[in-house]
Amino acid sequence: GEYLLTVTQSGIGGYKENLLSVDGEVIGTTVVQGETEEDCEFGLVYLSVGDHDITVTAVRQRRSKKDTERGRSINELRLSPDAFSCG
Repeated sequence: GEYLLTVTQSGIGGYKENLLSVDGEVIGTTVVQGETEEDCEFGLVYLSVGDHDITVTAVRQRRSKKDTERGRSINELRLSPDAFSCG
């Protein structure tokens, strides 16, 4: 069926990007601007019956050799059934 996929996240130290994958296929990028939790919606994702791997992978954001990557927090990942799906 179709599901609305939402990731709630925050970025320690500011702007962060994360890749979102379903079963090894990148379906989008989440972006968070700071330490306040933000919902990043991906729209509808089709998932067949069975088990699926949903992965969030950090994209490194180093601006210079002196910079160190600061953390990020993936606080919640939600799959909601599509209320408009027929069948």
